[in-house]
Amino acid sequence: MNNLIQTTATPDQFKALRLKAGLTGEQTAKLLGLSESSGRQYINKLENGKTVITPQIWTLFLLATNQHPNFELRENNG
Repeated sequence: MNNLIQTTATPDQFKALRLKAGLTGEQTAKLLGLSESSGRQYINKLENGKTVITPQIWTLFLLATNQHPNFELRENNG
C-alpha cells in the first residue's frame, strides 16, 4: 500500500514545485487554505527555511497541485 503522507521537503524543493505548478506565493497560500496576508508570509518563511515544512503541509501541497507521487485528487461528481 502506498503512503499518502509524504516526508517533508526542503525549502528549495517546495519552491521548485511551487514554480513548476505556476503558482505565486499568494496563490499557494490560498490553495492551502491560508489567509491572504499571513499566508503569503508563511509561504515566504517556508521557502526561506524559517518555518519547518511539515509532512502534512507538504502532502496537501502535492495533492492540491497534482504532484503527489502516488495519489491524485479528482472531483467527486456523485
